[in-house]
Amino acid sequence: MIGVLDCSFNGLIALKKLRQLYPDKDFIFLCDNLRGDLVSKSQKAIREITQENLHFFVKKNINTVLLTDFLAGLEIDFLRKKFPQLNLIDNFYPSLEKAIDLSRQKRIGLLLEKNIEKNYLLEKLNQLGKKVDIKISYCQLLAKLVESKWQKKPEAKMILKKRILPLKQENIDVLVLTSNYFSFFQQQFKKKMGKNCYLLEVLNSQIEKINFNSLQGNSKIKLFFTDFPKDLSEKIQYFLGEKRLAEEVL
Repeated sequence: MIGVLDCSFNGLIALKKLRQLYPDKDFIFLCDNLRGDLVSKSQKAIREITQENLHFFVKKNINTVLLTDFLAGLEIDFLRKKFPQLNLIDNFYPSLEKAIDLSRQKRIGLLLEKNIEKNYLLEKLNQLGKKVDIKISYCQLLAKLVESKWQKKPEAKMILKKRILPLKQENIDVLVLTSNYFSFFQQQFKKKMGKNCYLLEVLNSQIEKINFNSLQGNSKIKLFFTDFPKDLSEKIQYFLGEKRLAEEVL
């Protein structure tokens, strides 16, 4: 069984794709929606929250866990030291490594949900040991619009254009979409960035790091949430694409 960890419905979007690609595998999903997404949290808080949630998978005897939140992925080195018994798969390093390989000009754009301190981000990037010019744009509102099912509203197009234009002006040739929410706007991104810019979804790079053939499965799926709002069942069906019962983490 493969674990999937997130603090928002961003993880359900990832789980939907995983289910489509590997329908015979077993997945267990934990969403810490009580504390909400990590966008508003400090890096210290992100470490603490992620550590607490990883203990859930240890108790369930899960060996492989995907961290589908990009911000949690930034802390992967720290988390691997804390949980050597887990095979933790982040989406930060795999997506950046692939973006660097794909970029001809070594000019890469990152579209982030959170305004991360640039020096902290560059410190992590330097660990890759490759010279690359990184351009960053932030857009938390796009994720909020998707959660409200407003991604086709005129407001969404205006916000997207405002956040993408600075990256296009920098002549990047690879754009890394660091949130699964951004996949809802893929066609708009393609149109705005043009045919010379490659769009890289972080989940695709993350999946490549897992040897699914070595994992047994019976098409089972379990969903755990830390909070049960009234519209939870509706959200699960919308983002996962199927009706599923959820269990509560006490």
